[in-house]
Amino acid sequence: MRLLSLAVCLLAIAVSAVSAQTDSLTLTLDEALRLAHRQSPSVKIARSNFEVAYWSYRSLQADYLPQLSLTGAVPGLQREITQVEQPDGSILFQQKSQLFSNISLELSQQLSLTGGTIYARSGLRRIDLFDRGNTYFWSSTPLEIGLTQPLFKHNSMSWARELAELQFQLSQKRYAEALEDAAADITEQFFASYISQMNVANANFNVGVNDTLYRLSKGRYEVGKIAENDLLQSELKLMESRTQLTSALIDYELAERNLKIALDLSPQQPVRVVPPAKVPEAVIEPAVALEKARLYRSDVLNFNVRTTEAERRIAEAEYGDNFGATISASVGFNQTARTIPDVYRSPLDREQFNISFEIPLIQWGKTHAAVEAAKAEKRALEESIRLEEGAFEKDVYYQVMRFQQLSVQVQLSAKSDTIAQRRFEVAKNRYLIGKIDLNDLFVAQNEKDGARRNYIQTLRDYWVAYYRLRRLTLFDFERNTPLLPDFNVES
Repeated sequence: MRLLSLAVCLLAIAVSAVSAQTDSLTLTLDEALRLAHRQSPSVKIARSNFEVAYWSYRSLQADYLPQLSLTGAVPGLQREITQVEQPDGSILFQQKSQLFSNISLELSQQLSLTGGTIYARSGLRRIDLFDRGNTYFWSSTPLEIGLTQPLFKHNSMSWARELAELQFQLSQKRYAEALEDAAADITEQFFASYISQMNVANANFNVGVNDTLYRLSKGRYEVGKIAENDLLQSELKLMESRTQLTSALIDYELAERNLKIALDLSPQQPVRVVPPAKVPEAVIEPAVALEKARLYRSDVLNFNVRTTEAERRIAEAEYGDNFGATISASVGFNQTARTIPDVYRSPLDREQFNISFEIPLIQWGKTHAAVEAAKAEKRALEESIRLEEGAFEKDVYYQVMRFQQLSVQVQLSAKSDTIAQRRFEVAKNRYLIGKIDLNDLFVAQNEKDGARRNYIQTLRDYWVAYYRLRRLTLFDFERNTPLLPDFNVES
């Protein structure tokens, strides 16, 4: 009983030396993940990448809203010799010297559905003619409403808007996946720190036990109860346990440092990790996981984006060098006068209508070749997507099966750890009363250490697999909700 009390005291000292500092930061897995989502460098990078996508999307969306612009030239100077055709057909070269100023206010709106532009503008212009005795006049366009509409041409605006919507949705899903990637990485770092923490505690405990056993063996050897070989074996085990403690301390320092870096914590901040008290009781079927992955995962949307881009290239090739036309039409008012008030009195009608066209006559099959190339590219893309979809489904299925396997292994390894710990206690007590030899005790000690390591590593694999599965499906199976992080970047 005295030896057992000493062993318990040594264990308490070992645990407190590693993890019971009064000023240490105690972290559960949930707290570590919440901390990572606030300040982890990897999450900050993912957030910044999403902000780039968000503001790029906002910039493009602004192009499809009404645009109000003010343009002008105040002043503009033109002085040159120009040729002037005379009524009889002859040419005279005359000095031209004028000062002009103009200002125009325009409201325009792109029509993404048709690819055209509608606008309304108002402008004022003044021209000073220095070569005519410094005369001047004003010209105004109080109101002009116009439309420019391409016909039989590729509507790049419509395709750009559709792709921008898909790309932004894709950036949202990739941001959510980046958070889950960070969660899986932090989980690995968390359990690496916990494993090293437990290894130090266990190594400290083994040093204390083996030191006690060595002292006991030395006393028994002196009175002739055991052979020298047993004494040497006990001493060797004590030296091995001290070596293992040194290695465990180095591993613990490295694992703790890596966790601090991953969570952006101060290197001087002591950290103590506490593993989850229980594992999620989620029963996940492969068919359900695959359904959620198809609904929420970015890969599926990325397939759609790539297909849409291929269809855009086909449409662009079909319209590339074919017949095309553009309608330009406007109606409004204008007037000229010597004073500003007069330039807005009794404005005259102003109309403009124009149809321009282009008809390729000989192309040598260029359009047909471009279309066929775009279609072949789409067929190759469809085959590539089909293979990627197969790999996608296989990854989800494999991860679900691995998660289910680890769910069982966690329970078995926990039970094995409990049995191994109890078996070591029984073996130690039997050795103290001389019922077993030293070899049997060391076998029980090795099994105890192995069972503890196996349990903690299985627990780590389980939680990493859980967050990997969340990342593959973008679905929280505990709360039965999709994983939708805060996408607001303007708060």
